[in-house]
Amino acid sequence: MKAYVVRTLFGDTSQSKEFWQSLRSGIARIGWSYSDDLDLRAIVEENKQGRWHMLTPAQQEAWYCHGFVDRAEVGDLLFYPDVPESGKFVVAKVTDGYSFLPAKDAIGGDFRSARKCELVTSLPISRSDGIVHPWLCRRLGLQGRFYELYDEKAVEFTLDRYRAGQAGQTEADVRDALEELMESIAKDTDWSRFFPGAKLSNILASIFEERGYSVQLTEGPAERGSDLVVTIEDELLANPIVVGIQVGSYLGDVSPGQVRRKLRQLLNGWEVNHLDSGVLILAGKCGADARQVVEDHNKENAERKVKILDGSDLARTVLLRNSLRRAQDVS
Repeated sequence: MKAYVVRTLFGDTSQSKEFWQSLRSGIARIGWSYSDDLDLRAIVEENKQGRWHMLTPAQQEAWYCHGFVDRAEVGDLLFYPDVPESGKFVVAKVTDGYSFLPAKDAIGGDFRSARKCELVTSLPISRSDGIVHPWLCRRLGLQGRFYELYDEKAVEFTLDRYRAGQAGQTEADVRDALEELMESIAKDTDWSRFFPGAKLSNILASIFEERGYSVQLTEGPAERGSDLVVTIEDELLANPIVVGIQVGSYLGDVSPGQVRRKLRQLLNGWEVNHLDSGVLILAGKCGADARQVVEDHNKENAERKVKILDGSDLARTVLLRNSLRRAQDVS
């Protein structure tokens, strides 16, 4: 059994719920199939016969979905990111061969390439849920329209915990923590008490994912220098930017020694995480001496720049930009 990601919406989630209904009714789909001449079977066959040059530009574009028809087999898994809403995903198992649906069965005039399926996940899973393997979380954030998930253990890790009924626990914690945090900031109280380590990392992962970034949550045994690895992709960027984030939950003042220790952890994983930049997010108060540690590092290491955010910075520049509506959407 193999597993593949089928990305259909690319940020436009207005049709996510229609995809969800389609999957629930036993039909998996992929796009680039909006007209009768975009049947993948014919396009794949033309290419096999060496007639690529005979294909129209639209057919050549559709060909890049060919794995949906000639790679995915009965019994394989299809992961659908951002279905039925942004930040979540569902999994279906292929149960039959490829078909090309009539125009009347299209979604938004497209998505006529189809396979019969059955849902593996009767309920959607949040990418920030604690059951989702960090590697899988990151792979689900890539922009390819159809690609294979080669790490079978990461897939099994996630689905085994889903079947065991462990999904949703982290989501509730994140939602509650965000609500508490927003309320406390509004009252100008000591909000830093809401920042135990695991909860803070999950809050940040949820926020960055809401912004459309690919997030790998690695805190715990899987950590290799960064609690979070955030990949920023944009059509204006020549290459993705990978940012490593080391999180520290402190009450009161953060000492220079604590900053050095967190900085050392971040730097130790710089190469293995392929980082372009680093951030220390320390829930507490970083005075001039604590911040000087990072400034001194940046002066001597121009190729490994690090930014430091303390609790006040975090509340002002990150958390206050996210409304309670977004916090509730995590659940």
